[in-house]
Amino acid sequence: IATNTTAIALNTAKTGITPEQASAITANTSKVGLTSGQATVIANTSGTNTGDQDISGSGLSGTVLTIGIENGSSETVNLSSLVDDADNDPANEIELPTTGNAGDMNYWNGSAWVTIPTTPNEAATLQMISGVPTWTGGTPPPAIGDFRDGGVVFWLDGSGGGLVCTVSDRSSSIQWYNGSYTTTGATGTAVGTGQANTTAIIASQGGGTYAASLCDGLSLNGYTDWYLPSKDELNAMYANKAAIDVTAIANSGGGFAISYYWSSTEVDDGNAWEQNFGSGLQFNGGKLFNVSVRAVRAF
Repeated sequence: IATNTTAIALNTAKTGITPEQASAITANTSKVGLTSGQATVIANTSGTNTGDQDISGSGLSGTVLTIGIENGSSETVNLSSLVDDADNDPANEIELPTTGNAGDMNYWNGSAWVTIPTTPNEAATLQMISGVPTWTGGTPPPAIGDFRDGGVVFWLDGSGGGLVCTVSDRSSSIQWYNGSYTTTGATGTAVGTGQANTTAIIASQGGGTYAASLCDGLSLNGYTDWYLPSKDELNAMYANKAAIDVTAIANSGGGFAISYYWSSTEVDDGNAWEQNFGSGLQFNGGKLFNVSVRAVRAF
């Protein structure tokens, strides 16, 4: 019978016996005819022993893992021996890199952790190449001097957007106004205000061919939202004119002239800001002067 009871005790699924027999074994609370070890096994399989309960939850605080038991008690495990102590021996601990940047990937090469730096390319994919995770494809972020979005990049906002200018001047000799001295309200100077300035100038000056209307009416490379740059936008073009010139010439355009260029920023009813692309100096010049214009747009 000892052999039989041992088999029954280990038969946790109660295979080969009827439900009535299984119930009788469970109901035999004193476990008559069984050893203490066999009785413990049977009690554990029945779910009546509080020493064999389901995990109800867990939490990690520092290196201490707390495991909750459904009877309300808990057990703790100190994981400090598994924390990286920089001896590079994975046999006695979890070795993970302790430095890196957001987006970096780490893989185990069989002897050490290796970091795969993140890629700046949008929509890139991580592929296994010769057993090494490798970033491939994707679209590189915009850079000063890139030819994209209809023109040459000369300013970036740090979030993937920026400004481009046309690859050539739209005019080498054009007035700021249409012949009427008015205060247009186009007083924005900062990067990002050129479009509003242009709109204000046209609303005040009306029809005709002048600096703002020339840019506003431009349709080029699939884009129609060109405008006359503000004072600071014009200066950003000057600051990057060398890079712009290289890309413009490579794309059937031309470099900046050593000349004055109009901004859309008004000084008063008779004057507006212009910039010398030889010296870089900005001046307020009469709106009746004929100087150069290059259009810009945002992307």
